[in-house]
Amino acid sequence: MTPEEYRRYLCLRRPKEPIMIKTYNMDDVGTRIEHMSDLQDIWSGGLAMLLSGTYHAPQELDQVKELEIALKLLENHMTHAYSDVKYAKDINDLPIDPRDIKDNKEKP
Repeated sequence: MTPEEYRRYLCLRRPKEPIMIKTYNMDDVGTRIEHMSDLQDIWSGGLAMLLSGTYHAPQELDQVKELEIALKLLENHMTHAYSDVKYAKDINDLPIDPRDIKDNKEKP
């Protein structure tokens, strides 16, 4: 679908038609989670800088509160569908002796 066709589709769509939005989680492989992790690092660094001094202006305290809330929301979004059970099953299925682990890669 070309960009022009997509714009035409958006204009013709009924206003109350539901739009499906897919959310992703930590099980995704790709750059989205990497970007979210980078954002979390940047926000955490900013929070540490705001809390490092001894004197805090009222505006800094408001910024600290906003950053803490944003970090909690970001962490919740990244881990909302994360499940340790799947990984625990994979680990429990591994043989005790590491020499018994077979490489599942196809050989050319």
